Amino acid sequence: MLLTLFVTFLRGHFLTLLVMRPVAIKIGLVDKPNYRKRHQGAIPLIGGISLFMGNLCFYLMQWDQTRLPYLYLFSILVLLLMGIIDDRYDISPFLRAGVQAFLAILMIDMGNVYPRSFRANFRYHSSSR
Repeated sequence: MLLTLFVTFLRGHFLTLLVMRPVAIKIGLVDKPNYRKRHQGAIPLIGGISLFMGNLCFYLMQWDQTRLPYLYLFSILVLLLMGIIDDRYDISPFLRAGVQAFLAILMIDMGNVYPRSFRANFRYHSSSR
């Protein structure tokens, strides 16, 4: 499974970067330097799309082994769309954080994943008293 993750993620990620770069420049989905961003020239905003495609390739290949694949794909699709809208129209960081928190709560609740104990997560070293 680890090899599948590596191959499909990289394939989906890098192929998307190669294909989407000229498209992003043509449609104006680029980041231009300003007072806050000090890079040179217009940078295509396709990183989120590329990561989405890498994830999509992996989860389509591992569909049967994935727990709640529809929920996961719905969540990453919402995050992708929110990222594209933010890149284009610069939406509020509070709205973005709210949507991300809602999706996290949705995945935790629908996935029925709850921590039993936070102490168990921090037991790496025994304390000597």
